[in-house]
Formats: sequence, structure tokens, C-alpha cells
Amino acid sequence: FREYFINCISMDDAFNKLIEERNIKNENTKTSYRYTYQSASDKFGGYDVWNRENKKILGQIRHFEIPTTAKYHLINVVIMFKKLYKRESEVLSRYRNELNLEIQSETKTRLDNMELPDYETYFGSIDKETNKRKYIINKVIQLFGFRNLDLMLSLQKMKRGQRPNLKDNINKMVIQKKDVVLHILNYKTSATYGYKKLIIKKDKYPLLVKTINEYYNEGFMYLLSKKNKEEIKKNALHRYILLNTNNVGTSSLFKMSVKYFRERGDLNRLKELSDSRGTSLDTICSNYNIQNENKVELKGKCYI
Repeated sequence: FREYFINCISMDDAFNKLIEERNIKNENTKTSYRYTYQSASDKFGGYDVWNRENKKILGQIRHFEIPTTAKYHLINVVIMFKKLYKRESEVLSRYRNELNLEIQSETKTRLDNMELPDYETYFGSIDKETNKRKYIINKVIQLFGFRNLDLMLSLQKMKRGQRPNLKDNINKMVIQKKDVVLHILNYKTSATYGYKKLIIKKDKYPLLVKTINEYYNEGFMYLLSKKNKEEIKKNALHRYILLNTNNVGTSSLFKMSVKYFRERGDLNRLKELSDSRGTSLDTICSNYNIQNENKVELKGKCYI
């Protein structure tokens, strides 16, 4: 019966069934799952990973010379298929929990040992920059913890009562009479967190709002612009951001910020960053060893 069952199911059939059962819509998530499933199939001896013996799987994976995070993702996808085909997976789940604790410990150690810039020195020096674009980019990263893609912002100026088009999936920096409103639709975790509306208030950040207005008035319609004022291409995004962040990058700047506020016990600021970035507070807390006994998930508008 087992051979007949396997012969009737192809790798694509199994994968598509998993995607359908878990109601996964995001294409990036599908690609990631497919890659991990293929890797698990190769390493554990067959795409029918749900039929592999748990003891054998544990014996194999413990000897794999791969990072702990890679082991975690492998065992996680195996558990998914075990549950999909109603196979016992409790022993694998216990091992996954062990790996998760290892990852938390490793991440905490890496963060503490990382040669990150000093938060106050880095952003203090950016405040003195004469390059408007670089100043705006770094201030937005500082305030909202943005990733690269979030920064691909179309600049627009609107009168009172006008509304931006939110159906085109384009991130917007809308300049209003007083404040600047960011409408973030296209970003890494949008499938989970959805549309984000973030407001830079003029009375709190007058220099930033003034600089954004000046940049727009100089004819720049995009935050990330070439010399000819056209928007940069996505394939140049990573290099462009490095050039505008002193070769540090958004990921390291976020880690720098988390470390800074963690050491000061400022959980409120970390909650704000989790909401504006689109990263769960649980993820930030577990990755950076932050105590969050009274966590509160922020919803809707995020005023900073």
C-alpha cells in the first residue's frame, strides 16, 4: 500500500497540497518553502519526507554540517508534511524547540559581538550631513526601522482633502501642509502585516519635514533617485542603500537600534519599531533576548 500511495503522489502534488492546506498566498513564501522542501527531500532520501522514520531523520540531521537555522527550517518543513499526512511528529517538534533555543542564544551572542556603529554617534553624524537625500534616508530608517524595499518611496504633494492612490502597490511619501505621511504597501512582510500608514509630525521633527519639502521642491519625485532624478532600479537597491548608509545597510542599522533600546530597557520604542517595520515583537524579543512580559501589539496608525 505504501508503494502504491507514493507512486500516486508526485513532488509537485505534495507541495501544492501543503500550500493549499496552509492557505499560503505570498509568492516569496512559496519559493522559500519549495526550496526547503527540495533540500529536505535530497538530504533525507526522498520527497515523501512524511514517510521517513523520525529516529532516522534525527540521526541524520544531527550530523549535518549546516547552520542551526538551516536545521530548524529543514525539520520544520518535515513536521509540516508529517502533519499534512497525519504522521506522528512529537519527537521532531521537541527537537525543533531545542534548535529554536540554540538559535536564540546564537543570535544574542552575535548581536553582542557584532561590530555595529554606536547609535548616537552614527545618527548624530548623519544630522550634520549636507546631502538631503542621505539625511532623509537615514532618518526614516532611524524612525521606522525600514528595510531596503520600504525606502522605494514616490514623493507626492497633496492639498487638504486629496487622497493618494492605494491600489497601485507603490510606497508613497505624501507631503501635506504640516506633516508627511508614509503609505507603505510594498514591503517584505506585507502579506502578514498589510498596509502601513506612518506619520512624521512637523512639530516633532521640523528639520526632517523641512528637508523633505526642499528635496521635493528641487524636482525629486522619488526618494531613491539617480542624478537625472529618475528612480533607481530594484537591482541597484542594495548597493544604493549601502552608499547612503556609510556601507552599513538597513539590516545592521536595525540591529544597532534594537541593541541600543534593549540596553536601555525601552520596550515602548521597540514596540513602535516592531509595528513600523512589520516584524513581530515576539521575533524581536526572542532574537535579542528582550523581556516582554507586558507586550502589546500595536495596530493601525503609528505616530512617532
